[in-house]
Amino acid sequence: MPKLEREDLPEEFDLDHSRQLDVHTWSDYPEVNEFVNRIYDQYIHTAIGSNSDSKKWHSKKKRQLKVLLLSLYVNWLDDPQLVTGFSRTLSHYRAGSRYNKLHISRIIIDIQDELSDAGLINWVKGFKDPETGIKKNTKIWPTETLVKEFVKAGVHQLDLRLDLDVIDGKPVVGNRDLIVMHEKVEDEYGRPQQIAVEYKDTPQVEEMRWCLCDYNGLLTHHHIDLCNTDVPYVWSHDDNPDQVQENIDLTTGQVSKHEAPSDSVEYETENGEQRSRSYTKPRDGKNKKIFVNQRNFVYRVFNNNSFRQGGRFYGGFWQQIPREYRKFIRIDGYPTVEIDYSSHHPVLLYARKGINYWKEYGEDNDPYDLSEQFKELNPHTNSDHGGAVQSSISSVYGSNTLPSVAERERTLIKTLMLILVNTKSDESAMLATRQRIREITGVNYSKQYQPLNDKRLKRYIEAIRMKHKPIANYLGRSGGMELQYLDSQITEAILSTFTRRGIPVLAVHDSYLIWEEYASDLKWQMNRVWQKFSGLSDDELNSSFYSEWTSSDGRVFKSEKPMPVWMPKKEIHPLSKRKQYVSERHKQSLKEFKQWRKQPERIEIMKMLGVIGKFDTLPVWMKYCKELKAERFCEDATKELIEGLVIE
Repeated sequence: MPKLEREDLPEEFDLDHSRQLDVHTWSDYPEVNEFVNRIYDQYIHTAIGSNSDSKKWHSKKKRQLKVLLLSLYVNWLDDPQLVTGFSRTLSHYRAGSRYNKLHISRIIIDIQDELSDAGLINWVKGFKDPETGIKKNTKIWPTETLVKEFVKAGVHQLDLRLDLDVIDGKPVVGNRDLIVMHEKVEDEYGRPQQIAVEYKDTPQVEEMRWCLCDYNGLLTHHHIDLCNTDVPYVWSHDDNPDQVQENIDLTTGQVSKHEAPSDSVEYETENGEQRSRSYTKPRDGKNKKIFVNQRNFVYRVFNNNSFRQGGRFYGGFWQQIPREYRKFIRIDGYPTVEIDYSSHHPVLLYARKGINYWKEYGEDNDPYDLSEQFKELNPHTNSDHGGAVQSSISSVYGSNTLPSVAERERTLIKTLMLILVNTKSDESAMLATRQRIREITGVNYSKQYQPLNDKRLKRYIEAIRMKHKPIANYLGRSGGMELQYLDSQITEAILSTFTRRGIPVLAVHDSYLIWEEYASDLKWQMNRVWQKFSGLSDDELNSSFYSEWTSSDGRVFKSEKPMPVWMPKKEIHPLSKRKQYVSERHKQSLKEFKQWRKQPERIEIMKMLGVIGKFDTLPVWMKYCKELKAERFCEDATKELIEGLVIE
């Protein structure tokens, strides 16, 4: 089938609703191999030509066909209208790169042509505007013929997740590199961009990679999902919480089923049964779907070609969804809580100066509160601080629709201060702040904020430097990547600790989600790890470094002191016994996952990974405490265990 032209597509067809081809998609399940072999023998084999007798050539071509077919299949499973971005640039496929362990080569372009000729895919060629440099990749999507083959294959999406194996008792991710190194370069138009670059493996890198292997192995065998959505996705809403709140019942957490215009696509099964898959189109080009499924793959990204900059963890859907949704995340059907470090980067900057911010200035002294500084700068006016926040919105939109003036004020100050840490000049910080605030507020930008001109933002910068004199020299010096490296080390230590215990923790940079009954344990670990990496002396350390934690029903709790480490019996925490909307989609997804996990081969892998069978006796738990050099907590932990809080 010849390629299509953009102008020939229906007006409602959205080529920007796409996901780039994943060259790591792989599975060796028998159903997958049968499906690929059938397509290969029926549509590809005859097109090989002079190399048809080469067994090696067959194997090479079939491997790349599998990658292409599985990427198309995964995208179709998530959304029948989701197209696949595909590069036809030969230099894009570097067979020797660590980011291309399946050795995908230019052969995949030939395969795309052959699938098109066979009537299995549609495609639209990409382009590049020579004047602006704007590029659009080629887009491909399955025809009805290939969709029927998808249905016939019957491959379960849980079998298309992380390519994880166990070798010598250790998890190994076979075709992905868990460590990514980025370097900032400029394109031919002078625009900055991040590209993945090669690097040398060191003992440090190998240790980080093994930690990620263990962690991904643990996540693979736990069901992670939103309980309150009737569809397997949420809208990004440009990260705008105001729009999100319009779609969430704040009492039950149920998400509106009418978020956007919906449609459906129909297809026929192998038995002739008519079925349909519903989908919803974005309201606009910026508002995108974030898919919530079990194909979560967590990796680390370092920056500026240095293992001392960046290093944060990425990949899980929980990092991409609007924060209002995170309270509805459940692991294996059990509710979670989220605990975060309060004002982490400013506090870490103070620690560099040997100052414990909370101990020195008080636990109630918000680093982003500049009210006293604005009074000093503007002693004869009662205007709203720096004058950048709109204060008369409620009459237009209602008091329950938009965040309060104080909340918007804090968002602006926090955004500006964190950007100051990452930029080289005040001018760059002001420009970046305007862009970020526009992204956060979307269409409500002009209604929530006065025009953020340089005059107003300079007033905010002056107030920030006045409040934070001890760390003023760090502002405008591009030191943010070093701070990200430090908080990534903290995150690695926390994730590794709980992974060893078989307890999944979900990280959103300096915030962590865990089963509700382990909240106190997580807080203690956060305290211990922060003390280790802060660089502060024992005299300067103070336990009040974390903020508040929120239960799934929205209740906010604060803790004055770290609680002793404990391991209660696995049960739903009393906080969870409440009225909360749980969708039928979530129930069905959890049911299917449990059935999948009960397969004998999955159980065997879980045992080898240590996902099950750990810490089943008190002596083992005591040994764990000693390994952490936490003997002082052993007595309390033992007492609690003896009183009935035994491990499952």
